[in-house]
Amino acid sequence: MTMCSPKIQTGFSLTDFMIWTVVASIGMAGLYSMFGRGSTAAQATQLGAELTTLLTSVKTAYAGNYANATNANLSATTQFQGFTTLIDNAGVVTVAVGGGTLTVSGGTATSANDSAQYVVTQLPDAACKTLAIILGKTATVLKFGSDKVKDVGTSFDATQIKCSGDNNTMTFLVI
Repeated sequence: MTMCSPKIQTGFSLTDFMIWTVVASIGMAGLYSMFGRGSTAAQATQLGAELTTLLTSVKTAYAGNYANATNANLSATTQFQGFTTLIDNAGVVTVAVGGGTLTVSGGTATSANDSAQYVVTQLPDAACKTLAIILGKTATVLKFGSDKVKDVGTSFDATQIKCSGDNNTMTFLVI
């Protein structure tokens, strides 16, 4: 006659599995959060590069005639094509960083329509400083909300960058 011994469990129980799943989920959420912040900085750098390319193109095509530098005209002449952070839909340009919009028009640095004006809305705080540094030397006027970071005839002043609430508007003019 053989004796039956109690079964000894090997491997993980359902409880062990659930605990490790929760731990792994928390870790993944932390990684996602970390890379999400890095992604905004990378997108802001890309947006800055694309805005620099765009303003060079606009300056070449519309110098002396900035009143005609509008989203509709830029869209019609395919000035927005090839960008990854500026999505053109028949002149309505959505910005990948923050989901706001870009509006291009004639601006006033010292006199009416002497410059092209670019207005980018809904920028997250993490993008402000990066964009200001990229555009600060090129722009004639640069401001976030009503705070001027650079004005006609002055140097770029990074201490004036004040962004909060992840819903910032950046305006810059280029002669």
